[in-house]
Amino acid sequence: MKKTLLLMIFASLLISMVSCEKELMDYQGENSIYFDVRRGKDFRDSSFWARQYYTHVNFIEIVGDTFTLDLRVAISGPVTNYPRTFIVDVVEDSTTAVEGVNYDFQREWVVPAGSHEARIKVNLYKQEDLEDNPRTIMFRVQENENFTTNLNFDKELPGRDNLLEDEKKYNSDPRFHTVELAFSIKKPEDWWGYDYPDSKIEMDVFGAFTAKKYLLMLDVMGYTESMFCEIIKSKDNAEVIGEIFARYLVQQFQKGEPVLEKDGRLMWVQALQVVYKNPWTYYQYEW
Repeated sequence: MKKTLLLMIFASLLISMVSCEKELMDYQGENSIYFDVRRGKDFRDSSFWARQYYTHVNFIEIVGDTFTLDLRVAISGPVTNYPRTFIVDVVEDSTTAVEGVNYDFQREWVVPAGSHEARIKVNLYKQEDLEDNPRTIMFRVQENENFTTNLNFDKELPGRDNLLEDEKKYNSDPRFHTVELAFSIKKPEDWWGYDYPDSKIEMDVFGAFTAKKYLLMLDVMGYTESMFCEIIKSKDNAEVIGEIFARYLVQQFQKGEPVLEKDGRLMWVQALQVVYKNPWTYYQYEW
């Protein structure tokens, strides 16, 4: 009975080892670590997404002042049944962002036991000067006692060909990944509003497009740019937003904190006329 039990245990271990070996075949080789950030169409399996040299973060697409970026790191060698540490550093001479102001992150990370990848997290912070001064962070995985960094995307890894011209400016070495921070503002295609500065007239739901009005509208509504642009494809939806925003402007005015455009005039939307019986008009500088 004891002999039979030992044979069963041995057979079970053998099957387990064969199964494990089959799972690990894709990862046999040198213990190298590299950035494996991927993006692609949601309808495709993420394993087929293209690898990316860079990640662009536009804070106009983010609700709030802080965003946690998740960057995938992968290994080329066999997985292990114990965790292994690795180090990520910042390439100072290729980085314009300021640690503690634009971003924070830790240097030491761990590839978990039984895994061929890890995720590093970087806290990014919105700053007003990003509108005029985009910032860059270049990260680098370091070689240590657990991993080398000898892979090359061009030779070792697929999915890096057919690059667009604007992608070719980024470092293609798999040890590196570039993060760009920006606050890029552009007028939505379906902005329901018009402005005639020479005649000092604003018209339609939102009136004049200004960066200050647009950003404040996103903040008041709690929308990202893509959410806002999708919602205002319907003019009825735009009018609802205009009414909510007008109420905010009136409340601020009543508190003695009127919202002004950069040139000093009171901010205006059409609902101020339609709903609030014109407490002020467009291009009004005195009140």
